[in-house]
Amino acid sequence: MAGSMQRGRSAKAFNAVFDERSANVAGVEHTRRSWPAHQPAGLPDDRSLRAESERLARMGSWVWTPRGDVSWSDGMYRVFGVSVESFAPTISAILDLIHPNDRAGVQLWLDTMAMRGNDRATEFRLAGADGSARWIRCAASRVGQDETATICGIAQDITRHKQTECELTTAIANDRLLFDAAPTGVIVYRQNGTCVAANLAASEIVGVSVRELQDENFRTLESWKRSGLAKLAETCLAENRIVEDNVQLSFRKHGGAIWLECRLVPYPHGAERHLLFLFSDISERKRVEQENAVYVEKMQSALMQTVAAVTRLSEMRDPYTARHEQRVGRLAAAIGAELGLESRRLEGLRMAGYLHDVGKMNIPAEILSKPGKLTAAEFSLVKEHAAAGYDVLKHIDFPWPVALAALQHHERLDGSGYPNGLKGAEICLEARVVAVADVVESMSSHRPYRPAFDTREALAEVEGGRGVRFDAEVVVACLRLFRERDYRL
Repeated sequence: MAGSMQRGRSAKAFNAVFDERSANVAGVEHTRRSWPAHQPAGLPDDRSLRAESERLARMGSWVWTPRGDVSWSDGMYRVFGVSVESFAPTISAILDLIHPNDRAGVQLWLDTMAMRGNDRATEFRLAGADGSARWIRCAASRVGQDETATICGIAQDITRHKQTECELTTAIANDRLLFDAAPTGVIVYRQNGTCVAANLAASEIVGVSVRELQDENFRTLESWKRSGLAKLAETCLAENRIVEDNVQLSFRKHGGAIWLECRLVPYPHGAERHLLFLFSDISERKRVEQENAVYVEKMQSALMQTVAAVTRLSEMRDPYTARHEQRVGRLAAAIGAELGLESRRLEGLRMAGYLHDVGKMNIPAEILSKPGKLTAAEFSLVKEHAAAGYDVLKHIDFPWPVALAALQHHERLDGSGYPNGLKGAEICLEARVVAVADVVESMSSHRPYRPAFDTREALAEVEGGRGVRFDAEVVVACLRLFRERDYRL
């Protein structure tokens, strides 16, 4: 192919359009155009701006026509270290500038571009007269598909980048013993996603060889995208900060997904920023956590079932209050949610509602179901159910103040309640919530000594005692449930 190229330079001016994300040429623009008749004084034209951009980026652009003509921008002469006056950019002349060990690879790259035209890039060295070598990266693309297709591309001096990479590789090699002895997996990536190095722990954790890891680019790994690691890496590099998370990766070559505890660290090296990916296999820990979660869920279910059984025993002695405890528990949890309490505390409110009247099992059934008004002695006996419930529940190690709620649910903010005449903040929040739920539910249900009140009357009762006998915020939350959320007992 080189032999068919004619020596000489095209006189046409052009600029290649370079896609920085993919490192490919997106197209070519000829700069022969009609310029504005009145261009503002002092404003450089497009060609001057592009020439300056190429100089700053240590880059140049080129075009290779089907006839064999090669056109270079001014930046190409700087990249290749030759002058416009002394060098004619033909294919054969360009190949002569390339290091002998890289020449055949570049020739193959050019042949492939001419035949297939796929977007491609290559890296090679220029052989300096003093024996030094400069690294060049070329990316090219074919514009058009028939025999008139033109190959356009860019070339960039990446010598500094290669020196930095060599320094990093040397540093890693010098510390290789420590690097491989680390129990944590470590992979070093460039900002473009390619791998610089990986240690033995990384290989063992993910189940592939160090060489295979070094062939990967984290920006193209589907497992990184699916797990969210790709976004974490972008955040780490873009915001220049350490990012940590636990992710599940389908990373192992001969197995399923594994859980990794990850730490992504931005690592400045020279003019470039690298990404340190540190990780440990926590699959076994996750398995234990999941088993524990299932166990806790079963225990909580068993606890709730036990509580339900206790409340049913209470209901069997007092059929007029059947399901009263469950309804109070449900309403108490709903009020707590309206107050913005977290889910764990809502479970405690539901439990407190279920068990607030457990002490009534200590009261004779004939008193509980008496159709007429209670005597003073009988009422005094009924009031003992709060303390009796506390005595039963205080021995159970609940994670919530269930026993205290049972003891205090008949206390009132103004001190008019029982059994201890507590006031204001002396009454725990759970008891204040259960107190409102208990009054609303009790008044809305039938009793042996009276018919059920309308729910609106029950709400009016607690509303009338807002801030005096009942907690004001609790009352407001309860009223909002019924009047705005259409809550039903």
